[in-house]
Amino acid sequence: MSETVHSIARTVRPHWSHRFRVLAIGLIGAVLVWLVDGLFFGFLIFQPANSSGWDTYRWYNFEHRWRTVQAERSQRAREPLVLIVGSSIAKYSVQEHVLEPVLGERLGRSVMVRPIVHAAMMPTDLVYYTERIRDLQPDLVVYI
Repeated sequence: MSETVHSIARTVRPHWSHRFRVLAIGLIGAVLVWLVDGLFFGFLIFQPANSSGWDTYRWYNFEHRWRTVQAERSQRAREPLVLIVGSSIAKYSVQEHVLEPVLGERLGRSVMVRPIVHAAMMPTDLVYYTERIRDLQPDLVVYI
């Protein structure tokens, strides 16, 4: 009788051990994929200067510009932020280096004006970007 119990125990133990090992390997694999993904997409892709034409990779350029504004925003958090959002019309019709001093003079304080644009941005694109734009906590968003 005891021999039968011991043989059953020996056959059950490796089965649970194997399941645990598979689960642990799967969990470690998922964490590694998550870390590599975060390192690659969250850091390495956006670290180098964006040397592509502004209209070549629209969503990459939008994300790169968004991250740049986010970094500036963390350094200049007390300044009001005016975001100019839109397509090429917004990019070429608003000159931030001219508008910043004008608004600063009128308001009596420094103002940060930043365009976040990409080629052929449609109003529907703006709807999809609303969460990302809201994360920057702008004081004014102008869609052109």
